[in-house]
Amino acid sequence: MAAPVVPVDLSCWIAAQSAGTLTVAYRVTNRLPSSIYLFNQLYRARHPDSTYLVDPELVYVELAQSGVHLYKWIPPIPEDVSVEEAIIPVTTLVRAGETFEEAITLPVPVSRLDPYRPRRGSPGGLQPVTFGWLDVTIGYLPVSEIGSREPHRVRTSLGDAIWVHALASAQTVLRSAPITTPVPVIPDQLPPPPRHRCPRCGATNIGYQQTCLRCSAPLMATVAPQPPPLPPAVRHCARCGAAISPAARFCGRCGASQ
Repeated sequence: MAAPVVPVDLSCWIAAQSAGTLTVAYRVTNRLPSSIYLFNQLYRARHPDSTYLVDPELVYVELAQSGVHLYKWIPPIPEDVSVEEAIIPVTTLVRAGETFEEAITLPVPVSRLDPYRPRRGSPGGLQPVTFGWLDVTIGYLPVSEIGSREPHRVRTSLGDAIWVHALASAQTVLRSAPITTPVPVIPDQLPPPPRHRCPRCGATNIGYQQTCLRCSAPLMATVAPQPPPLPPAVRHCARCGAAISPAARFCGRCGASQ
């Protein structure tokens, strides 16, 4: 029996590797009868004139157990994160029967990159470790499923392109087979999310939301306990005001008991 034909196929491979960089290439083959929009043109910022600063080397990175996931897609918004505007990459049109290839050069060691949960502080001082595999995930939307989402022609730093307003849940997600290869990474050092106990229903809420996920009551921010203040290096006599040692039992000037 012949293997079933995959409508859209994704494969990836290591194109080059050195002491300081890792180049990963991927290929998307569209066997659908219609074109697809790849959400692969990630951007670092958008200028006031609406120009998207697209960076072909930009890729979202998730550190899994012993491996690395690379993402070019519409990143889902975490439930405990509030944003004014969703991040929706600019697209590349791949017509029916065509193939698209792209290479991404990563600096190594690789570190986590999540647009909604940026790394806090500098990774300096953390010792790299070596993971054993990586894969690539791509998001796309068939033209036949655009519906009322009218594509817009936009300006990018690389020229004109198409932007499609879509939710992360609307995209089809492809993940390649993992590649077995050594990948130096900086381990993630995110602090654990805060825990809030709801004053109304008593539910424990984990994360950064401002209202209870069970009853919607406002939550008070968790405040870390503060260490007790240090004793002063010098204190003063209650009678004459002379400076005395914190451990002194009598004032050296007037002899008053302390």
